[in-house]
Amino acid sequence: MKKLNLLLSLGVTFLLTVTSAQPQTSGPADAAPLLVQMVRLPGDNAPSRIVRVPANRALARVNGEAITLSDLLPVSDPPTSAEYILSPERYASRLDRAIERVLTRQAAQAEGIVLSADQQRQRDRVRERLLASEGAAGDVIHLNRIGTLEGEIAFQQREAASQLLLNSLLAKAGAASPHVTEDQVNQYYEAHRADFAALPSEAGERAKARQQIDLAIRQKLVLANTAEHQAQRRQFLNSLRAKAAVTTVKTIQ
Repeated sequence: MKKLNLLLSLGVTFLLTVTSAQPQTSGPADAAPLLVQMVRLPGDNAPSRIVRVPANRALARVNGEAITLSDLLPVSDPPTSAEYILSPERYASRLDRAIERVLTRQAAQAEGIVLSADQQRQRDRVRERLLASEGAAGDVIHLNRIGTLEGEIAFQQREAASQLLLNSLLAKAGAASPHVTEDQVNQYYEAHRADFAALPSEAGERAKARQQIDLAIRQKLVLANTAEHQAQRRQFLNSLRAKAAVTTVKTIQ
């Protein structure tokens, strides 16, 4: 008899199913597929599509490195017979992100890229923010009976480290920065001077007017810079994935 417990974690509703069956053995990521099922969850008026995700199974392999449930969610030592139930969309999204983290780390290792001292401080500030948000002073707090605060911190720090390493990889590859530089602002102003009102002759008023113009230019340029950076980021990750040996467990209806 299966015991179903409705749990909330990371803003996602899912179920933890603990069975009395023998633990599954980990196998290749292209082994038996995961089934997408229709289940009526407690409190729902209509059935929902769900995927049962075993806690101890390789869900994907990236150049031979296994990805398991703990790479998708901040679970702490789940029972070997546990299954976590997510929506197909949430499962696919989290699996893709886990694959990207591994690809990024492997690429950084191949390039000899490590976190700088400043990047390490940025990663470590994740702990401070999460402790502050939970009102904890280093205590281990259980979150919805799924994992601990320390587990959540470790998971989010891995995510932060991945983003920082990716930034370094993109910079080395010559990708556009999302940040607007002073030179870009000045170049835009000179090229579009006719679009702006003439600057006052008085020094103080002139500086104030130019400051307002620069702010407007920055707000305009940051949208274009961010869009270009995101497009190059996606292209870079896609290229890493295309070059890698990636296998995933299939999901079937």
